[in-house]
Amino acid sequence: MTSYVNYDDFLKMFPNTSIPQNEIMLYLEAASSDVDSMTFNRITACGFDNLTDFQKEKVRSAVCRQAAFRYENAELFESAIQSYSINGVSVTYDKSRIMNISGVMTAPVIFSEIKQSGLCCRRL
Repeated sequence: MTSYVNYDDFLKMFPNTSIPQNEIMLYLEAASSDVDSMTFNRITACGFDNLTDFQKEKVRSAVCRQAAFRYENAELFESAIQSYSINGVSVTYDKSRIMNISGVMTAPVIFSEIKQSGLCCRRL
């Protein structure tokens, strides 16, 4: 799988990223796959180059944001733990800030971005 966003475009959007330089493309590829899942693989089916300029912009933005989200919340993607508590101290996630769309963990703002492209509608 290749990414819908290249390294330079990601750095334009997130110039102060904390993602290690040698890992950025891995996160962008995973984020592109996430966006494909959230759009029911419509981008793959029609081809990225066949999207409108507006759709391309929304997809690229969502991929960049999802890559940053994946890095910042890696524990969500790598752990099966739902709850954790030791000696009265517990950690929970704010579920209002996380969504599960087609099996993809994402933030509402990211899903809102990709939704604007019109590629997430279940009726298509």
